[in-house]
Amino acid sequence: MKLQELRLVLLMGLFISCGGNTNSSIKNYPETVTLEEIQRDTELLKPTVNTPTIDTLFNTRIEMLDKSDTAISSYPKVQTWNSNMTLMRIGNRLYDAQTLEESLYTKNSDNPYATLCSRNSDYFRWSNNNSDRFFVLDSSNHLIQGQLNNNNSVDCTNVLESFSDYEIVHIGPHEGNIDENDRHLLLSAKKENDTTIYLILYDIPKHTRVWTKILPDDHWVYDEGWVPAVMDWISVSPSGRYIVINNRSKANYTEGLSRYDINFENHAFLKYNYNGSLYSEGGHGDMGYDQNQNEVIVEFLTGLGVYSFNLDHPDELGHELLGSPYGGGHVSCRNTKRKGWCYVTANTDSNGNGLKRIFALKLDNTGDENVENFTETYIDNNFGATFGGASPDGTKVIFNSHWGTDTIETFIAEAL
Repeated sequence: MKLQELRLVLLMGLFISCGGNTNSSIKNYPETVTLEEIQRDTELLKPTVNTPTIDTLFNTRIEMLDKSDTAISSYPKVQTWNSNMTLMRIGNRLYDAQTLEESLYTKNSDNPYATLCSRNSDYFRWSNNNSDRFFVLDSSNHLIQGQLNNNNSVDCTNVLESFSDYEIVHIGPHEGNIDENDRHLLLSAKKENDTTIYLILYDIPKHTRVWTKILPDDHWVYDEGWVPAVMDWISVSPSGRYIVINNRSKANYTEGLSRYDINFENHAFLKYNYNGSLYSEGGHGDMGYDQNQNEVIVEFLTGLGVYSFNLDHPDELGHELLGSPYGGGHVSCRNTKRKGWCYVTANTDSNGNGLKRIFALKLDNTGDENVENFTETYIDNNFGATFGGASPDGTKVIFNSHWGTDTIETFIAEAL
């Protein structure tokens, strides 16, 4: 029996065993293995709309979204799914997370951008606790609590705060998150004709600005037009107890990762040991919890691999989770209902062929490189970022791929 015929048989058996419904309440994850190089499976067919592919090597199902435009999935530090995983946001549209077809919330809208409360750039954030709620920083610097109604309409009238006293307001920029209790959100802002950068901690339930503080000029510098020259992003941590700043790598890596308490006090650099020297370096990363329930940031370090840094004990040096050559990718810890893991998209070919794989990485600080493989991304280096974001329960990942064509599509890989 040929490999593709075997996959078809397995797929048919799966549908039969589930009564034609692949949405099982049992949460399955791929087998935990040690990460190793695996050559690309050139026989694995590209999924098409309504026709999934079974990856028998990783024991996962891969499906393609039925999109009506060319939008792709969000940066992996931004959650795609709502809290109960019934809906997904791709660009300005919402999709049914089971059928992968566009939801009626945006499908019949003449202006999906406005339907989702005129989100500014990628400043749309799902609530972590209410599946019908989201938050948007719109193009007029209004912080809006959006509500999905039962009649497939969206209510954008609940303006929590108007930041009209600022010319530019960012969440992050771009990579900031709301804490897992939907309480704290950190904004960075500037006023017109003023280069001062202000940080604003906002309390969502109380509808109030907790404090406004100035970002020190001796640590962060900005180009004209207020494009960060050093700071990559700033955000509250998942617990809401800390603030983390991720700076772009500079000379000697002295301005990399910084941790503060929630009042933007008690600064500490997050450092790692390299050849006997201590460094603080920023890269692609996200925040979550390790196997011991320590709050951590998981970060790619240039040429070294993936490390975790303990936010609860910032004096601890970073722990190596993955060594080289597994680098050059992204991290998603949006699996908020599955602590102890983060999801990594990384180069897995030391020969430099650009093979990328998405896997769950166990945050146990053992250095044993324990992972759960979800999918090869079937994307080449010259087609841009595949990203690789995790679902709240960690059973699914979303990624972008051209899969041997000239068009980028969006796919879901799910554990069987």
